[in-house]
Amino acid sequence: MSSQQCSCGKMRAGIAWLCLACSIAGLPLIYAVSGCAGHQRVSISELNEGMSGSNVIVSGVVVEMSEHQNGHLFIKLQDESGGVLTVPLFSDVRSGVGVIEILDWIEVRGEVSVYRGQLEVIPSSARDIRVQRVDPILPSDLSENLLGKLVKVEGTVESINRLSGGQVIITLTANGSNVKAFIPKNVAGSVSWLMEGVSARVGGWYQLY
Repeated sequence: MSSQQCSCGKMRAGIAWLCLACSIAGLPLIYAVSGCAGHQRVSISELNEGMSGSNVIVSGVVVEMSEHQNGHLFIKLQDESGGVLTVPLFSDVRSGVGVIEILDWIEVRGEVSVYRGQLEVIPSSARDIRVQRVDPILPSDLSENLLGKLVKVEGTVESINRLSGGQVIITLTANGSNVKAFIPKNVAGSVSWLMEGVSARVGGWYQLY
């Protein structure tokens, strides 16, 4: 596939890829947060170890996700202050939240904790999470000014290439344009249902390869 096909003529060299795909498909779910009394709203950069045990409200964009084999989901949020924070959604909390995708905006109410030297905010229930879904773009919307940025793209799976190392490369197509998405091994195992012809949504870093 040529770079012209991948980005509608706006790339001159290389192949456009969506790398580190972290989330596929899912309907938007919004959970309201109520009863915020006693929780201080802070920016992520304001958090420090001295606040351990305090109840806070933070919000930001999902820039990274990792899934534990026991059903826990670990999210990294980044807000306008530039700070990045880990929010662990343990399985009992995650089961009530629904699908979360890269670039979604999330507000979290929880307790500040320090784990292995890293600050976290831990919600105690699904009611402590509010998700605002960010709409995906189409392959035809990808351009040079998006290189190196997080994007969320939706299309129909045109082809699937399962690599020997457990990774998967899929081609998404929509309205005559397409883009390849690389899905690492740790994510590929959770999308074994993926097949040609289905609609899929992929979030990750837009790169040339």
